[in-house]
Formats: sequence, C-alpha cells, structure tokens
Amino acid sequence: MNKVAGAMGRRAAALTAAGALSACAPAAGPRTESVAVPFVGCAADGQVGPVDAPASGIAPSVPPDVAPQLAYYASEHAGVLAPRGWQCFALIGSNGSFLAVAPRPLASDDLLGEPHPLKGPAVLYSRSDGGTSGRWAAVEAAARYFPERRGLIDRLHGMDLLPEGLRNRPYPADRIRRLDSNTIAFTTPPGARGEGTEGRLGPTRDSVEGLVILVPAGEDFPDTVEVEVRLPDRRERLAQAILGEVRTRSVGK
Repeated sequence: MNKVAGAMGRRAAALTAAGALSACAPAAGPRTESVAVPFVGCAADGQVGPVDAPASGIAPSVPPDVAPQLAYYASEHAGVLAPRGWQCFALIGSNGSFLAVAPRPLASDDLLGEPHPLKGPAVLYSRSDGGTSGRWAAVEAAARYFPERRGLIDRLHGMDLLPEGLRNRPYPADRIRRLDSNTIAFTTPPGARGEGTEGRLGPTRDSVEGLVILVPAGEDFPDTVEVEVRLPDRRERLAQAILGEVRTRSVGK
C-alpha cells in the first residue's frame, strides 16, 4: 500500500469544484475556485502495533461553499474528507487499510469486536489490497455490482479461495447508480440493511451514501475502495464533496 501522500499525489491538491461534485451530482454551473482544507493526522493500530498520527500531509481543495465545514483526515495509509472538528482512527492490516471519522474519539476497540459498532454519524474509508486476501472485496463487489467482471470470481474459484455465502445481487433496499464501468454509488435507506450498514455502521434513522470502486492494479485482482458517509441533518452538499473527492482520487473522474 502506498502512503497517503504518495497515493494522493498532486492530483488531490488540485481538485476543482466540478471534479469534487461530478461523482454524485449533476453539473452545478460554472467552475469556481477551490479552497484547501485543514489536514488532520490520524493515529492507527495494526499488525505492527500502534502508529502515531502523521504531523502533516497534503490536503485536497474543495468548493468554497463547503470548505469551512470540512477537513482532511489521514493516517499513514488512508485519507478522507469529513466534517471539521471530528475525531479519527485507522486500522492497518495485511489485506488493506481502514479509516473511521466520527464526532467522538475513536480507538481500535471501537472498530473491532461487536457487529456494527458505530451507531451514529461517521465517514468510513477503506482500501482492500487486491494482491492479498483483500482480493475478496473485489470478488464480492463483482458478484453484487459488476456482472461483467465475473472473471474475478472464476479466478478466485480456481484458486480454491472462493468465500462461502457470496452474494450475487445488491441488497434489496439499496438504491444503486452505475457511474462508470468500475464505480457504483449506493444509498442505504434509514433503518435498512444494505451496503452502507453491512459492516461497521449499524442502521439508524439516517441514510448512508457511498461508493464502491474497483481500481485496476496490474496483473493482480483490483484494489477495492469503499467509502460510506452518514451525516446528520441531511447535509447532502457535504456528502457530495466527500464522495466526489474519493472518486477523483481513485479513478481520476
């Protein structure tokens, strides 16, 4: 896995308003000058033990109307936009990296153990490494959302590594939008079981907006990027900026 600064490169520092919103909303008129947001370092835990939060890093620019409300939270391996003033914590494993941002302090015990440990607002970002056991995420995504990528399932079956209970269709309650050949956007409605609430987020009275992205990685299985956004008070504009930045950084759109 590349470090956050390397993974973002100069592209993230030069995001425009149109780029940030193109993932999940129609074009919103003429371009406006983008504004950089603060960088917030996130501590992490993983196989090698605790990892201190980075003291500095590159933060993206966002549309000026949402910039005062957002910050860029990043560990050594993962980063994501989220509301300013929140707290963050990351997990690092052999299969990839995971970053959670929420209004309250977080630690590894808050993200492991019980099912759906996060019951309130949160922004979650994960990148599963297709060159490791993280390839399972790509296979699951292909089965649910990318039927033309069933070759990934066949490859894993040929390796005798196909996980049991592979789901071959989206969750019934979810609303799915195909953005390109490697990207879907989803909405998990309030109180429903779906892509947004199958992991660390539990169902609440708020919906979850998110993306699932397959990122080509040479001859290996693709990496799988997933971001889940649950914000209070229906802050659609912030959610659009958060999701748009992840898509731009992941696939350049």
